[in-house]
Amino acid sequence: MDPQLRALVAAVLQRTYRDLASGPRGNGHDVSAKDYRDARAFVETGWFDTLCECLNLDAEETRRVFLASKAS
Repeated sequence: MDPQLRALVAAVLQRTYRDLASGPRGNGHDVSAKDYRDARAFVETGWFDTLCECLNLDAEETRRVFLASKAS
């Protein structure tokens, strides 16, 4: 895979993780409650699975880790 495409995929997954970690109310700075909801919906899509595959990540395990990252 092209290194630039790989970096883009990684950035999307990193942002998804950060948005989920902010919790359902966002973090009051750069993550809104809508960002959280969008990230939560995204991890349940086939696109999330495809992006994980691009980075040789197990989609189910990555999903589990991402969803466990939610702030209390």
